[in-house]
Amino acid sequence: MCVFDALLVVVYVLAGASNALVAKWQFQTCVPSIPSRALDAESGEDNCPLGERHFNKPWTQNLQMFVGEFSLLPIYITTRTLSRAWRSPPKRFAKPDSSKKPSVFALALPACCDFLGTGLFAVGLMFVPAAVAQMMKSSMVIFSACLTVTFLRKKLLGFHYVALVITVVGLISVSYAALCQTNGDEGDFHQTVIGLSIIILSIVCNSFQFVFEEYLLSGYTVSAQWVVGLEGLWGILIQSFFLLVFMQLPGRDNGVIEDSRDTVRMFSGDNSNLLQCLALLYMLGVSASQLCGMTITKRLSAVTRCMVQSCQTVLVWLVTLGLFYGGYEQYGSPWTPSSWFQLAGFVLTIAGTMIYNEILKVPFLTYEQEVDVNPGLALWSPKVTDVDSRFGRQVSDVYVWSPVTAHTFDPPSPKWETASSVSSNCEIAEEVQSLEQPLMNKAKADDAEFLRETSPSLSGCTGAGLSRQTTPALFVFTGAEFLRQLSEP
Repeated sequence: MCVFDALLVVVYVLAGASNALVAKWQFQTCVPSIPSRALDAESGEDNCPLGERHFNKPWTQNLQMFVGEFSLLPIYITTRTLSRAWRSPPKRFAKPDSSKKPSVFALALPACCDFLGTGLFAVGLMFVPAAVAQMMKSSMVIFSACLTVTFLRKKLLGFHYVALVITVVGLISVSYAALCQTNGDEGDFHQTVIGLSIIILSIVCNSFQFVFEEYLLSGYTVSAQWVVGLEGLWGILIQSFFLLVFMQLPGRDNGVIEDSRDTVRMFSGDNSNLLQCLALLYMLGVSASQLCGMTITKRLSAVTRCMVQSCQTVLVWLVTLGLFYGGYEQYGSPWTPSSWFQLAGFVLTIAGTMIYNEILKVPFLTYEQEVDVNPGLALWSPKVTDVDSRFGRQVSDVYVWSPVTAHTFDPPSPKWETASSVSSNCEIAEEVQSLEQPLMNKAKADDAEFLRETSPSLSGCTGAGLSRQTTPALFVFTGAEFLRQLSEP
């Protein structure tokens, strides 16, 4: 792993952990509110100064999340435009881009599931500690497996069922620990039960989101960054509409489900600087975690991303413990006797997820399965891979430019290869050459001669390594090409 990859992993862990922490901290922050009859009582219940109360606005926070996702779309458009401008071939060899692109309306249904899943998760987060909510995300393995088998006709093997059983036991242990932390208080007990139930319901919605994405985007070569950005755009439109609806429906926020006028007051009050900073940090964290997560999946592997996500939960728990014993009890959580059950549940859920994703392998169980019925990895990201149908697999390991191939297919972005790793790309390079050769034979003699002179030569590619003529094609990349690693579909 190079320095850049290590930096990606660190940023991904920090950004992912900060999302859970900052989301919880927003709900625990006291801010000025619109005067009402119940405000004084709420100020006392929330331990806030008179005239202030906690920012209990989960659906506004959901809008912040969609803004963070949408911010990836301008980045995608900018980097893709720079990339195409840099590597544009001569006009006489340019061919139209024939890659299939799904309709933007195809992402409306997954965006609705994202709206429900993330919004309900924010509602549940108000009632349970951030570390518990983060651990409950492991239940996505269970629902994802059930839905892929039911709707996508996938098949589970023995190790999948072992992973699901371990995950269920771990979730029961985490839930039991959360209920024990109420110390017998009936009101807190009921709130925790409600919070855990809502979080599980939110994960069911997110599982539907991933199934819909896999079904609707099947057969397309698209960028995950493009998918997330458009889902963010749809989410902004959907959430904005429902914020208006929530102002008309009865609820506990000044008599409605969520009072947007009070939200504006909270963000514009005299003591709202902390809330404003937390909201900005949350949107930046969503963007950074999505961007780094996609890049990790592309440069390293989806398995690596799965393992790194486990570190986020550990960091969230450690930070909440540190804040509590560091004098910030409002934003932290203590270690209690029931925390041992939480720790055991966390270990089991991580083990179940790693077994499901084939990181840990159980002896004497079959792992070989056809691709068409393999349920795939359970990850908190769109199940979209950069695949070219003519290869039948990912080709992001290498990118060799030539005037012929530049517009006949659009492979994913290159990597900065070391001398020892370039030889492993020979097979892919030979496949690229096999695509070039028939097109060259059809060209005129003078055009073919020009192509052979200007495109990188692959004739020296063997099992032992690449020739001196081939090596520059794999090594020489510019700043614009490096940017393409983040966005090229």
